[in-house]
Amino acid sequence: MDAHVRRNLRDPVTVDQLAAVAGFSHSQHLSTAFRRARGSSPSQYRAAR
Repeated sequence: MDAHVRRNLRDPVTVDQLAAVAGFSHSQHLSTAFRRARGSSPSQYRAAR
């Protein structure tokens, strides 16, 4: 997964905002790609950090 996305999950931006910046048309597309690459959802990743 793109390091930019992982880095920005530490910031107080929403997953919707992050998806738009990363070029995803919907936050669900980002969540699916993230889960496949990292084995957890963006929210789970954020909570674990």
